Amino acid sequence: MGLTLEQITPVKADATALPFERESFDVVVSTDSYNYWDRDPEYLDAKLLPFVKRGGYIYACVPGLKKDCHDHLPKELLLSWTPEQLAYLQKNN
Repeated sequence: MGLTLEQITPVKADATALPFERESFDVVVSTDSYNYWDRDPEYLDAKLLPFVKRGGYIYACVPGLKKDCHDHLPKELLLSWTPEQLAYLQKNN
């Protein structure tokens, strides 16, 4: 997008209590956190969009699976994820 490092501010924060003023960002990139806040139907309008400038963008990156393995979850996945969390990643055809 032609941005310089000076224009990018990496932030690690609680997505339900962001410590910024309204309309602080042109773009918000959420990496591997969508599954933590997507169940709240009011989250986007109430807790994230207020920080994005009018005409700005939100990019949400989520992990995915190439094939469904939910009937036989590999033990390696269960080192970092619970079966409930992995249900978010279920591949739909």
